[in-house]
Amino acid sequence: MKRIIKKILNEESQGTYLGPRGTYHRSGDVEEWRINPYEVQTDNYKEIIDAVDKLPNTIEELSIPVEVQLFNPQTEKIKPEMDSKWKKRVKDTILALRRRGNIISYSLNSYYGTADKDYDKHPYYISFQLPGSEEFGERMRSGAHGSLD
Repeated sequence: MKRIIKKILNEESQGTYLGPRGTYHRSGDVEEWRINPYEVQTDNYKEIIDAVDKLPNTIEELSIPVEVQLFNPQTEKIKPEMDSKWKKRVKDTILALRRRGNIISYSLNSYYGTADKDYDKHPYYISFQLPGSEEFGERMRSGAHGSLD
């Protein structure tokens, strides 16, 4: 325990400590940092598959791309209440996409983030980062491909 405290204090003194993890929320006098326990970002496909396994069957829906492309891939929306084998379908889709494209990282996120504490009822989505994703995003933000309107 002492080693952990020393490491944190050392990081704070060197300016590398990033503060508490999560999202800051304040309601009146109540201040808190919230972390959605189901959100994951990783470069390891096994970790995203484990994250899908940990999702409860009570989530509203899960959107997942069904093709590997840089901009606006076609997605499938899966509603767990309508499909008892939804986790297997999602994991099979992740593995199939991994074989088809060069995926740099995987993300599982909630559309609500931490705004609502009912994490087990949120709608979620999976996204992938591909080679060129950052450059493409930067060009879109800069208006190089025209107006976003």
